Amino acid sequence: MGAGIIRPISQGAVEPSGIDHVRIVNEFSGESWEAQINPTQIRESISADYSEESRLWAAPGFLVYKSTSNAEYPVELTLDQDLFPDYDIQDFYRFIKSLLYPIRLGDLWLDPPDVLFVWPHLFSVQVKVMRLDTTWAEFLRTLKPRSYTMHLMIKETGLVLVSSGDVRERVDIMQPSSASPTSLGPTR
Repeated sequence: MGAGIIRPISQGAVEPSGIDHVRIVNEFSGESWEAQINPTQIRESISADYSEESRLWAAPGFLVYKSTSNAEYPVELTLDQDLFPDYDIQDFYRFIKSLLYPIRLGDLWLDPPDVLFVWPHLFSVQVKVMRLDTTWAEFLRTLKPRSYTMHLMIKETGLVLVSSGDVRERVDIMQPSSASPTSLGPTR
């Protein structure tokens, strides 16, 4: 809360942001949520795609490069109402879920919003939310869930053509701010 929105310099590169929590920003509406969530690991998945060129009466085919996939990140977020008693954790769920649906401007329907996913000290990347699986747990007597776990698949949008040298020269640095509040909630 209070820190400015982070903008990617290029794929995977970041500007110093002053945040020390995960931040998820709807780049269409500007709405963002900062969350104190600390999973034990983050996995990035990238693959190079080749076609096999073969010739009659020749050794098995040469590999011909076609493209490199956009990076995919399976992310697990667990929220517990007891840890954040001042916030309705259902609001965070609705915010994430809304990132899977198209934007409507009058009679015009647009793709779901681009999302800026910021993980301090690691990356700031523009993504689309590709999949959401939610497991609700620990229901109260009122039947309201006390906690839930969201499994997100986010995929880098890949707005620029990146070379091998670009990736090696990239500098990814984010410095946390010691004055940043510990919170879960929306920021504007």
